[in-house]
Amino acid sequence: MVWAAARAKVYRSAEGTPERLVAVIQDISDRKRVEGELLAQRERLRMVHEVAGLQSVDWDVESDTLVWNADPTPLLGEIPPDGYPAFAEMVHPDDRALYLARRAAALVGEGPASQEFRIVRTDGGIRWLGVRQRAGGGKQKSGRTLLAVQDISDREQLAYLAQHDSLTGLPNRHLFRDRLHQALARSSRETRRVAVMFLDLDRFKQVNDGLGHAAGDLLLRLVSERWSGCLRKTDTVARVGGDEFAVVVECFQHLHQVTRVAEKLVEALNSPFDLNGTPASIGVSIGIALHPEDGGADDDLLRVADAAMYRAKRDNGGYRYADEAYEAK
Repeated sequence: MVWAAARAKVYRSAEGTPERLVAVIQDISDRKRVEGELLAQRERLRMVHEVAGLQSVDWDVESDTLVWNADPTPLLGEIPPDGYPAFAEMVHPDDRALYLARRAAALVGEGPASQEFRIVRTDGGIRWLGVRQRAGGGKQKSGRTLLAVQDISDREQLAYLAQHDSLTGLPNRHLFRDRLHQALARSSRETRRVAVMFLDLDRFKQVNDGLGHAAGDLLLRLVSERWSGCLRKTDTVARVGGDEFAVVVECFQHLHQVTRVAEKLVEALNSPFDLNGTPASIGVSIGIALHPEDGGADDDLLRVADAAMYRAKRDNGGYRYADEAYEAK
């Protein structure tokens, strides 16, 4: 079977009677084969994009408007009556400055062509996007460029779950060790000190055994909330065991700053907790190790902080430094 294209012309007599037909028939099988292959490729590409969650987007750089190849509402939310705002305005406030800087650099070929950031949907929901833009040239500043946009929220959620405690939402042991390792690396480069605290709740077992595991879980969540409010953004509090926690404090100038953090963690538990109408009072024992004074490796610091914590527990709670001489300072 072949594909053919035919063109014909009818020649008529002076009276208008058809006299002859002249036709040109062309074999277009090759053209049809190429068209079919292109259509198949487009369909395969569409299916790949659909499976991968990719969308191709035409971006007008000057007006910051996007033309999507498919319905954007699953990503951006329902379209408001006056249309979507400029895309940069939908980027999460905490990510926007970095997004704009990287976008501008990529447009002129001076930065990576891909980045990952959060957006705030029109319904207030948060989604993670991975965006790759065509490598730039200065002319694109006022022109158009193509973007490949992928919803990576599920991947980010899996990464979050792998690094955070499911009960409290705090970093887990794995993420804590990673942040401690990074803090020690920065300390070595910048000649800074790092403090590691090991914390164990006092009287938690009595609450957990007396009121049940549900009450114990609630207590752990409430403790985590109080402690999260005690620390700076540069510090980390993690749940590393049942009722065991750990803290990394960095970027401090004087030892009294570390002492003050420990005091705030103790004071945060001074007032009773309301466990669904039942009051519960607990305390905490904290051991503190300093880098580089008490060790250079994370395992060494955790070991001496743990030993200091047990000394604090024998002394009825509070905090203790690994080197008792620091407690007088």
